[in-house]
Amino acid sequence: APTPSASETPVTSAVTPKPNPTNAAVVRTSTGQACAENGGASGYPGYPGAVCTFWQPSAGLTTWRTVAKGSRLIACQADLGVPNPAYAANQANTWWLWAQADDGTWDWFPETAIAQGDSGRPVNGVAQCMA
Repeated sequence: APTPSASETPVTSAVTPKPNPTNAAVVRTSTGQACAENGGASGYPGYPGAVCTFWQPSAGLTTWRTVAKGSRLIACQADLGVPNPAYAANQANTWWLWAQADDGTWDWFPETAIAQGDSGRPVNGVAQCMA
């Protein structure tokens, strides 16, 4: 995977990801099932996008806007250090997905809400968000 430039580093807090990054590497070294890489744009400038399946409806971390169950286009992911909600026993993750809520608002959604999520790890097939 490429190394971020001095002005571009992985997101580590609930900030908005940098649009049009030069270094949005897709994660391919995690465990668990991968989200489907869609081979095109995510809707957020510069990120390749992946399709993940939300198995639980969820609320965004910063806006509380909601996303329903079903397939959703994801722009990128980041370890924000904020615990995800636990929807099943033994779930624990601090990785969040940058995606659009049902109303089109961009926000962070928990990886524990997607079928491809794995405790404590990012999900394969989704780019890392850059700041």
